[in-house]
Amino acid sequence: MAHVRGDLRGDPAEADARLDEALAGVDTVLHLAGGPKGDDEATRRLVAAARRAGVRHLVYVAVIGADKVPLGYFRAKHAAEEAVAGSGPPYTILRAAQFHDLAFAVVEKMAKPPLLPAPGGVRWQPVDVREVAGRLVELAFDEPAGLVPDLAGPTVYGMDELARAYLTARGRSRKLLPVREPGRVGRAYRAGRTSPRPAPSTGGAPGRSSWRSGRRPELSLRGRRVSAMSFLDLVRATPVAVDYLLWPGDFNLDAYSHVEEVVLASGEGLEEVAKCGAGGTFFLCGEGGDERPVLYADSEGGAAVMAVGLEEMVRLLLAVPWWRDCVRLTEEESAEAAEQYLEDEPDLFADRDAAAAALGLEVPTVAEALARLREVAFGLGPSYVLLNAEEGNPYEPLFRP
Repeated sequence: MAHVRGDLRGDPAEADARLDEALAGVDTVLHLAGGPKGDDEATRRLVAAARRAGVRHLVYVAVIGADKVPLGYFRAKHAAEEAVAGSGPPYTILRAAQFHDLAFAVVEKMAKPPLLPAPGGVRWQPVDVREVAGRLVELAFDEPAGLVPDLAGPTVYGMDELARAYLTARGRSRKLLPVREPGRVGRAYRAGRTSPRPAPSTGGAPGRSSWRSGRRPELSLRGRRVSAMSFLDLVRATPVAVDYLLWPGDFNLDAYSHVEEVVLASGEGLEEVAKCGAGGTFFLCGEGGDERPVLYADSEGGAAVMAVGLEEMVRLLLAVPWWRDCVRLTEEESAEAAEQYLEDEPDLFADRDAAAAALGLEVPTVAEALARLREVAFGLGPSYVLLNAEEGNPYEPLFRP
């Protein structure tokens, strides 16, 4: 076996000559070269050389989220994908998650300062590089297949989990500082764009309830009648609703445990029911079932009562999933936030309507949702003051009058 050394980003004439020499008589090319930047330009050069050489199968390893995360590295990877797909030679593209080596290197650097930042909502599903190498070999010997299913590891980790595991392994101690990743990049990470996502589903249970009703109705779940106390069960049994709530609702029913121990000043109980990508937690307050007040506590010491009952909370998320950007609960704030969300999620309203129909819920207007949130947060909120359990300090209100 012979090999030829070259530089995809060196002098154009020299790089082309080296590539022509390397690809002469080659049927299959695995494009594994990559770096922090310039992958798009390098890939275009390789693609042109592959076309000149009559290559019959071009295999490229990309990154999960290449077309979803608004960062330069991901954009370059997506541009490289487009170059491969439009190259002429038949191709296969495999998107892989972060390698374990990268996860280790990132956490190691994060752990150097006394305070270790833990970006909320940044979830990784790292994969063993040997798994990726084995899959690439299989794909190289198979027929060209276009964009194939993503390859990731078996477990999704929050950055705080990776950080704690690193500290434990090293026998070190650091205080974790939860931070919220801002803007479009933060929304992309909280939406799980860097991990494979389950395919959206349709369908669900019939039934209907109004935005505000004096009596909580019954709902139908797969042909049997259940009380509204089982609304959480209904949601869990409706995949299209779970998917919408995960994002853009940022209401993860499969993750609990707040960043610190908290209690209500009244002494009433708290039950964790969901998490958001930034490390915040949704609690049910007091005793009872799904009809209890829903309190949200962020990871930075802010809290607010959001709704009376889980059903009302879900309707709020259907109407204004961007409520965190509405600190004064105005329609102007909502309109600005909605525009940004729709840039990233053009199918947001269609996904919302599918989730609402599956749950048998009417979607309130933005004005109705914000008015109700204001009523609950400022009217009921003072009765549910959240305290840091260790120091007794109260959480600050999330919304301003």
